[in-house]
Amino acid sequence: ANELTREPHVDIIIEAADEEEAANQLSVTLNGTALNLNQAGRYEGRFPLEEGPNTAELRVLDSAGAECVANASIVRDSTDPVLQITSPQQLQDILTNEPQIRVQGRIDDEHFQPSLLLNLDQQPIEPIEPIIWDGQNFEFVIALESGFQTLAISTVDIPGNQSEAIEITIELDEQPPVIILEQPNPDAATVA
Repeated sequence: ANELTREPHVDIIIEAADEEEAANQLSVTLNGTALNLNQAGRYEGRFPLEEGPNTAELRVLDSAGAECVANASIVRDSTDPVLQITSPQQLQDILTNEPQIRVQGRIDDEHFQPSLLLNLDQQPIEPIEPIIWDGQNFEFVIALESGFQTLAISTVDIPGNQSEAIEITIELDEQPPVIILEQPNPDAATVA
């Protein structure tokens, strides 16, 4: 299995030993670059990573020509997930008299995980029911509070890259309109 990280490097620790030779007599290379082991046969350092798949090939050769090879695969993913909201289509200044709102969207990411971070007015919230996932598509419903509020939605992928938050501004107006009849005067008698 591949190790997955978003970091530009991984820390490596290598230990090499040979029954007939001292560790500092061994020829040790990492992807063709010579490494110097300490007296205990140990090397500690950092292995730089390119974006995408990386292979670290360790070769140890003794003076008799016997060789040992070990490989490690590391995938670097430092790309933030892309979050899209498909419903509601309007994200700003939504005016509603419904006490809840349904949100649908999609996450595009190579190392996707079904996870959303939801905040209403900068406070973490949970949807009314668990988020429905269909592959990388999602749907959820949250309860609204009376007045203006901002719902912020973001996601984090498996290696820990976080998407930009998408904000939806909503006003829940639960007050019915008021009618004022000015003419004719509602208290006056009318003659036809």
